[in-house]
Amino acid sequence: MGLFSSKDEKFQKVFSVAMEFYNQKKFNEAINEFKKALAIKDDSVEALYYLGSAHFRKDDKENAKFILEKAIKLEPQYALFFEKEGMELFDNGDYEEAKLVFEEGFLVSNRPQLKRYYANVLSIIGELDKAITIYTDLLDEVEDKKEVYLDLAFCYTEVADKVKALDFFSKAHKLDPENTNILNNIGLLYARNNQYDEALKILKKAIVIEPENALLFQNLGNIYFSMGMYSEAEEAYKKAIEIDPSFEGETNLKGIEDYNSGKFKEEEDELLSLTMTSENQAEQFNSLGLFYFNKGKIDKAIESFKKALEIAPDYAVCYSNLGNAYAEQGLFFKALQALKDAIKIIPESAYLHNKLALFYEKQGKLDDADKEFEISSKLDPHYGNTLYLTGVLYESRGFLKQAKRFYEKFLRFGTEQNLISVAEHKLRSIKKILEPVKKQEGE
Repeated sequence: MGLFSSKDEKFQKVFSVAMEFYNQKKFNEAINEFKKALAIKDDSVEALYYLGSAHFRKDDKENAKFILEKAIKLEPQYALFFEKEGMELFDNGDYEEAKLVFEEGFLVSNRPQLKRYYANVLSIIGELDKAITIYTDLLDEVEDKKEVYLDLAFCYTEVADKVKALDFFSKAHKLDPENTNILNNIGLLYARNNQYDEALKILKKAIVIEPENALLFQNLGNIYFSMGMYSEAEEAYKKAIEIDPSFEGETNLKGIEDYNSGKFKEEEDELLSLTMTSENQAEQFNSLGLFYFNKGKIDKAIESFKKALEIAPDYAVCYSNLGNAYAEQGLFFKALQALKDAIKIIPESAYLHNKLALFYEKQGKLDDADKEFEISSKLDPHYGNTLYLTGVLYESRGFLKQAKRFYEKFLRFGTEQNLISVAEHKLRSIKKILEPVKKQEGE
């Protein structure tokens, strides 16, 4: 063993002690140990970062800035670390820690992406006024304004400022008029404000652009359901299920049946009684929430899920159900937070990661969807392999663009060797069919 190796071993030993103190939030002790580590190896960017971070956590921003700038001078790419580290924490549902990492980053970086990530965290934790201020400032800094317009629209939806929400959705729509995700959210916004005729007009416009989008038909059904037009709602729901059978559990078909038969009040009274008499109240409130959700009574569903979570704060499935209910109302940030809270409780749940992936997919956030599909597939290969079956489903119904996307997903995340060559063949065939369509669209 040479001197260099011995020096490295000594540094690593001291650095490990420093990290233990840091993780225990004993920042004074951590600072002392990081300084000892740097006395052994003064060019350690990692030790400099955590020393700067420890000072930041003590609210000593002057020293934190000086040390972090020194780290970045040694390794300029380290400026991107704050974005990467913060987003990993964000993806794991550790919002407060992500917020701190982004705030550290502002000491040494002014990148628009860092600002947007920070605003995203603020939106999730409910600091919507601060998020709106940052998003508004970003409009002067970014060329592609569509995503920021959408961020602002979602924020104003959360704070119930329908005028500004509609204004920013409309601005995003002008930049991308064929984007059915934007039209869907505009329709949901009108529906939340009981402007059902406008909501129907917008969703029907979206359906003309993308007639194979099951989510659009589901939301169209929800609006008809809210208007008491049950036969029209039933027709829309059945169309959603025809396109994608996974929507069967998300429609209000059971609600229509029960309203028509007069069973609603009887079932409601029985479930309400159980919430008062059952030993497991949280489970009963969750069941009541699902009952209201399936009957299209989303406000009451949210109220019931929240009561369940007051009793059992670690009820992951209930957080997931709450996320579904918020999504029905077009409350993107609240839905996302609820789903991430569920994952925070059970991070190893492939089902929850897959559910979050599908949520992103329906929102048109395809990169985020792929990230969650990858996680769910690693946790349980079953979810990667079902991507192939989803592709087959879309292909059998003639929805080739969706089939193409899911075959591509399967080839990235699936593990079933027998299906890989089949998926590749199907993908080549679909691309040949779609290619002339692409050329026509470009002419």
